[in-house]
Amino acid sequence: MENLIEGIMKKTRRVLSALMLLAAGWAKAGDVTLSPDWTFYNPCANSGLSNQTATSFDFYVRTNTGAGRPKVYQIFTPVNMSGIGAAFSVQFDAELLGWCQNPGAVGSWRLTIGDTNKNSELIGLVGIGQNDNRTDALKIRMDGTAFSLTNPVAAPLGVAGQSWNVRAMYPMPNGLVNNGNRLQQPAPGGGTHRFFMNAVRVSATELSVLVKWQIIADVGGDMHAGDGTELYVLRYDETTGFIGDLNANTPTDTQQSDAWGAGTATRATTDATPQPAGSLNQLNFFGMTFEVNDPFGYSASNPLGNQDGGVRITNVRVGTENYFKPYTQITGLTRDPISGDVTIQWNSFQDSTSSGSKYNVTAVDNLEDFPTATPFIMGIPANSSGITTNIESSTTAPARFYRISLDPRPPGI
Repeated sequence: MENLIEGIMKKTRRVLSALMLLAAGWAKAGDVTLSPDWTFYNPCANSGLSNQTATSFDFYVRTNTGAGRPKVYQIFTPVNMSGIGAAFSVQFDAELLGWCQNPGAVGSWRLTIGDTNKNSELIGLVGIGQNDNRTDALKIRMDGTAFSLTNPVAAPLGVAGQSWNVRAMYPMPNGLVNNGNRLQQPAPGGGTHRFFMNAVRVSATELSVLVKWQIIADVGGDMHAGDGTELYVLRYDETTGFIGDLNANTPTDTQQSDAWGAGTATRATTDATPQPAGSLNQLNFFGMTFEVNDPFGYSASNPLGNQDGGVRITNVRVGTENYFKPYTQITGLTRDPISGDVTIQWNSFQDSTSSGSKYNVTAVDNLEDFPTATPFIMGIPANSSGITTNIESSTTAPARFYRISLDPRPPGI
């Protein structure tokens, strides 16, 4: 997905306002009305949901026996995803309610959005707790069985599916993982974290998908507010399961994803039944679970003892925002009248890690040249300040047009 952003450079030195060419049909941001009553599945009867409002709840998770894991979710008025440019968005703030000392809890916090009509979901796998051997914080997964057809309350919700071979680092300077500032300790020392989930229709069969994690209140007094990480796929073909940006970057255990209809080909050797063709035309639920039996406890050797815990969720917003749009918006263009050097600045993800978002810059003398032009520079890392700068040297054309685009997310290691 690309946002076309153009600046016309004249020979005299000036700073120009960025122009964004928006495709027809971009949905305007608008919140979906949520109910203060969240559905709570508590199979072992030892977890809890309290302080519910339409935008917040406390989700306590105790040790489970394996009979089922607690889940909280809400089904709401569907957001139409059929038109090109349509977007579905969720954001919320989170604090831990207890220490997470379980080294097996990496990726266990599952954030889910989906469609009850297609019975499919998109899952953000968030790494919590302490695991010195893991540096990846986020993964994305598709699943074609969001809800049990015989017992909708007992939804799998974040259990199955195929993870994509892309990953993101923890939202910390240089991707550090061993200084206790991940999502491991309760507030206030553990800080406040903001999560974003986004799906945007970019063609009749393709979606762009984003999961973002940002620290919005300091962690442990170490001044990490503003640090973030993100995971995005620019072109996911929902009828084939392929990620169009990277041919080799398909769901890890199959060549296709089972979400929202996987075309007419067989997804995997274990599934000999072709899936019906179909495209996502709505999203209408959001929820979460912890996909381990004991996400916050540890063992007898844990000096903190057997821990219960959970998450405090606040400021939930469900709407139609396109979180991709601001992150390629040019904020400044300046050309030096003597050297011809053009300084370009644009909004970017606040991600300072080496595996974070990357940008491409394309420049042409004539607008009609954009379809065939290749970027003059690729793979520019996002600056952690949220503003990224690049220079094109010694330009001479009376007019110059620029486009900033996100680079495909690098594959996992």
